[in-house]
Amino acid sequence: MNIVRHGLFLSALALTFLFGGAPTLAQLHGDDVLRTGTFNDDVFVSGGHVTIRATVNAGVIAMGREVMIRSNITGDVVTSGATVTVGDQIGGDVLAAAGAIRAKGKIGGEMTAVGGDIELNAAITGDLLALGGRLEAAGRIDGDAKLAGGRVEAKAQIGGNLMMAGGRLILEPDAVVKGKAWVVGGRIEIDGRIEKELRAAGRRVIIAGEVLGNVHVDAIELEILSGAKIHGKLFYRSPHKAEIHEGATILGDVAFVQSEQPSHMVGSALAAAGGIVLLLLVALTILGAAQVLAFPEHSIKSARLGRSSPWRTFGIGFAVLVATPIAAVILLSTVIGIPLGLVLLAAYVVLASLGLGNAALLVGRQSLAWMGRNWDSGAWGRIGLVVIGLLIIAIVGLIPILGAIAVLAAISIGIGASAVQLARHRTA
Repeated sequence: MNIVRHGLFLSALALTFLFGGAPTLAQLHGDDVLRTGTFNDDVFVSGGHVTIRATVNAGVIAMGREVMIRSNITGDVVTSGATVTVGDQIGGDVLAAAGAIRAKGKIGGEMTAVGGDIELNAAITGDLLALGGRLEAAGRIDGDAKLAGGRVEAKAQIGGNLMMAGGRLILEPDAVVKGKAWVVGGRIEIDGRIEKELRAAGRRVIIAGEVLGNVHVDAIELEILSGAKIHGKLFYRSPHKAEIHEGATILGDVAFVQSEQPSHMVGSALAAAGGIVLLLLVALTILGAAQVLAFPEHSIKSARLGRSSPWRTFGIGFAVLVATPIAAVILLSTVIGIPLGLVLLAAYVVLASLGLGNAALLVGRQSLAWMGRNWDSGAWGRIGLVVIGLLIIAIVGLIPILGAIAVLAAISIGIGASAVQLARHRTA
């Protein structure tokens, strides 16, 4: 699977280093990092503000609060941060995980993007796989496009198939899908052109564009607007008959099956959820790696504290995990407390992220200790430990009931250790 290959790109490098390998890297770390020139080896850059304007005849790994890559790169690019911008010419694949992601230029391989706010306007030779709170995909995608998010807007020229899942899904009027389209969401708006069949499942489905093949819809409400054109047949299941406006064209037969619950929505939603979970695991790997690179001392001390004082850190972490959202909700229910409630929620997200990274680091270190292996304290060694820890936590989490308890305990220890370390740092 493409997602596995993308997700293991960084993991494989980290594990190679952890178990004795030492990949050739042009490394640079600092608060404000500017990388220019020509490089024939892989480039690894981390810092607060990272800018790469260079010719790289290899791959690039860049992590920081703000990352800007405007370069000619022949290999793959892996990047993460609060804000990531990727542009110009990239010959290989791109894997980006960040709060905000922007991509322009040309990408010669595939792209995987996981973030809060994503805007893509690039020419992508391969497939696109993207998960975001708000996702906008424009430009050109020669392969398949797999998009998931709270609000997804597809404006691109897509040479392959389109798969979308999320709350509100929009295929814009300028969008063209050369292949098939599968769409699962709450509100679905099809305004573009689909040259093969369309399958849609949602609460409300609106078709205003053109579909050259057959259309299969499972929905509570189906509306076909004036100007819409379906060249094939229309099959739909719904509690109600579709609202077909005057001026809409359906060249094939129309088949309606009345049902209380659209039958395929549950299965399609589960499939979409599985893909989102897999994307989330990849994102956690990248964010965990960024954490141990940006805050190495905090991460290592927190992992050591969690190992030496598990019950203490568990108690503190569990209290933070449960009490903070409750306190935030109480504050948000009052006008005067809204600003403090928002700050508390933001701090909670940061602390939870640090806690998960610390838990993964702790589990990874302990696992290697049980196997009698040493670990490297350098950057790649820490990344390797995070990868191992996250994989173990994910596998243990699959065990019914006990797995959930174990994962909750690990995350609580990680959060508690982070909270103690932050308190010590503040009083130092």
